Amino acid sequence: MGKFLQMMSQNDSKALVARASQINVQAKIAQQNIVQNLKNSIAEVEIEIQNLTDFAPDTTQSLRPGVKGWNPTKWASDLQEAKTRLYELNVELKIAEKTFEEFFGGDDDTDIQVAE
Repeated sequence: MGKFLQMMSQNDSKALVARASQINVQAKIAQQNIVQNLKNSIAEVEIEIQNLTDFAPDTTQSLRPGVKGWNPTKWASDLQEAKTRLYELNVELKIAEKTFEEFFGGDDDTDIQVAE
């Protein structure tokens, strides 16, 4: 029997398992992408905070921060905003990781059955 005919004559149970496996893979990848995107955003904000807190003087004889036109009010506001974003992103990441564990934690990729 050819592959096409074999696939067309699958019993409902086998076809349902194949579809469920495909949907599971797609959903798992989507949740993994959410986790990875949040990790990337956290890394970007951490670099932003690192840049905001780099007070290296612009010369060896100056105590002025290395950024020309440094404004303490803007600096404080930007730092507060970045730290708040970092906090919120970390909360979102924990939720995303718990969601992944809840829905896909017991998955064993070797058990995924795809129609042959």
